Parts: sequence; structure tokens; C-alpha cells
Amino acid sequence: MRSDSTESSMPDASTERITSSRRGPWVPDLMASLVAALPLGVVLLSSDGSIVYANDAARPLWANAHACAAPSQLDDIVARALLAGVVVRDQDIVVESTLPNHGRRWSCREHLRVSATPLCRARHAMDGLLVTLEDVTARKELEHVRPMIESMVRL
Repeated sequence: MRSDSTESSMPDASTERITSSRRGPWVPDLMASLVAALPLGVVLLSSDGSIVYANDAARPLWANAHACAAPSQLDDIVARALLAGVVVRDQDIVVESTLPNHGRRWSCREHLRVSATPLCRARHAMDGLLVTLEDVTARKELEHVRPMIESMVRL
């Protein structure tokens, strides 16, 4: 059993809360840089659903999902989180588009994994919504061809 004199003067990490006076003036800049650099698309929506912030990774994913997902699966996820105030995690949506390719049409399919988390400062008052978008197209394509690869390896 440890006596009080031998206990560390370090605060317990599980119970300590970082206050704004302790985190220093550099934290908001660091957090903005961190979110901007993420490969994951991050979109911050206000409580009325308008975009407040989107990092570089989110912009093309958000635009494609709105332009090509019919009916907009992304809007359904956002509405569910905004209206019900619930966390919606790891919803897969498919975005299909056709692009011109030397006089012909080229079909493109993207698979996105979307999560939406309500942001609340006060009890029951939603300040906005944090939406993350991850392009999981390569993973989905691999899942599709994996059985074929496994059957060829068994031969």
C-alpha cells in the first residue's frame, strides 16, 4: 500500500480535464491544422444543416455524393442525425456517376462510409453536426474480387 508521501504529484489522467487556460493559445491552430491534414473527409454543419467547415478531403466526396447519390443517401444520414439528435455510424453509401470519355460515357462508382455525430454544448440543444466521409472504394473492390483470388490460389 502506498502512502500519501510517495504518490506522484502528476494528476490522474482519467479524471483530469483540460481547461481552456491550461491548453494554451496554440491548441485551436493545432486542431485546425490537424483536421485539415486528415485523409478522412470532415464536414461541420450548423444546426440548420448548412456547411460551416469542410476539409480538403471532404470537398470532392461531399460534392459527388450530393450530385450523384439518388435519392441522396447522404442527406438521409444527415437528416436522421440532425432531426433525431442521434449518432449515425459507419453507414455505407454508393455514389454512381457517368463521365464523358472521348465521346462515350464512362461509369464510375465510389463507396463512401459516412458517420454523423451531433455536437451539443448544452443539454438537448444541438449546436451542429460533425460528418465524416471515408472513401472505401478500394476496400469494397477488394472484397468483391477476394473470393475469385482465393479460388485461384486453391488451384
